[in-house]
Amino acid sequence: MTEINYQVLRFCLFSVTGRKELDLSLDLHTRMYCMGTVCLTCEWILGRYNISADTLAQAYEDALPLPLCSLLLKSK
Repeated sequence: MTEINYQVLRFCLFSVTGRKELDLSLDLHTRMYCMGTVCLTCEWILGRYNISADTLAQAYEDALPLPLCSLLLKSK
């Protein structure tokens, strides 16, 4: 699940930046974010957090690392 999310997020970053590769810092932020969101999703599925999917989605957006946020949330 982490690898799928990582590849999708990389594709999104390639789309908005026009790059074909990510620099090391952006790649590490992307990988770290995907690892964290997958772990939190698993805990949510297992019932550790009794919150709505919308609340979880907002937590994901709030936790987006600044280098990714500046690229992916430009329209906000």
